[in-house]
Amino acid sequence: KPAKVLGAKRFRKGEYTNEVVQLFLAPMKEGGVYYAVVLKDDGDDKFDYTKDTPLRDEKGNLIMTTFKATTSN
Repeated sequence: KPAKVLGAKRFRKGEYTNEVVQLFLAPMKEGGVYYAVVLKDDGDDKFDYTKDTPLRDEKGNLIMTTFKATTSN
């Protein structure tokens, strides 16, 4: 379970590259490491990380990545 959800974006079925998800729901700490996880909707067409399930690749690994917060000048 995530500690806090910082943002979300709906992606309909298909392939996507270089998509941006706005992170605005909680402040981020410079240098902090954060996780992005792809969830599958439970069928109600609403984002709910307690009900929507993480997607896995063909080997059973979570589809996710990490990133580090930095300041922009």
